[in-house]
Amino acid sequence: MLIKILIVEDNEDCCTLLKEFLKRSFPKAIIEHTISARIALNKMSDTFFDLVFSDMGLIDPFIGGASVVKYANEMGSYTVLYSGADVEKEEKPDFVLSKPFILAHYLLMISAFGSRILS
Repeated sequence: MLIKILIVEDNEDCCTLLKEFLKRSFPKAIIEHTISARIALNKMSDTFFDLVFSDMGLIDPFIGGASVVKYANEMGSYTVLYSGADVEKEEKPDFVLSKPFILAHYLLMISAFGSRILS
């Protein structure tokens, strides 16, 4: 099964780390990245992504990570919202990760996502 993943992250170092984790977990996955919530929304309107990671604190005065998660949920994607601050659950992501990433939390998220796509 081919998995499509979208990372919405404006910090290049964080994106690189997340991509490396994901490549190890899903070696055959197609992983796309954007720094903009607007571009992410456009990508999701054209392509279905099985898994969408979004930073809560994107640098955009009008559209943030919460909007990305809300739209991805509506499209049926598994969503992960992460932030260096506390995340409100009102966005209803499937999983919340805090920054800096803790490997054990990442592995729990991957396990939950794997269970969902295999069921």
